Amino acid sequence: MDDEDKDKSILRVVAENPHAVRDRKILHAKREAKRTLALAAAEMLRVIADGGSTFDLRRKMIDALEAEDHFKDLSDQWLSEDEKKEILAQPLRFDWNSKTHYDEWELNREIGFARILQGSLRLAAHKILEERPHFGGKHSERLIEDGAKMITPPPAPKISKKNNAK
Repeated sequence: MDDEDKDKSILRVVAENPHAVRDRKILHAKREAKRTLALAAAEMLRVIADGGSTFDLRRKMIDALEAEDHFKDLSDQWLSEDEKKEILAQPLRFDWNSKTHYDEWELNREIGFARILQGSLRLAAHKILEERPHFGGKHSERLIEDGAKMITPPPAPKISKKNNAK
């Protein structure tokens, strides 16, 4: 290897990249904004379920806002709507078409729990705001009922008396 090849090393290319440090800071700030938003959302659910501290909720919400502000200062952009939905709707995210890790029963069970959760959260949002759910909550209740049917195990096969007598 001659001197010219040594000058073209990977380390030199990275060191010469004027945006490398800035890009890493932006990536870290984005990860922190997402992480703190997820923590605030989880704490809000705990408070709603009567198990969390409202002081902790306030602190985590402020942390989430400050982290996103820091990300905005570095990158001149906010977290996108899709990124926020990905964080906040994580329990509902599920690859409905993938059966790679699930047999049919496990897949139906996961879908069922997601539907129950979705219907329950919709009703809870109305309850918190002291609103009457749209159409009396019929859509949310249907999601919960459909989900419950999906997680109920199938009935055991019936054994006929003729086969037992033999």
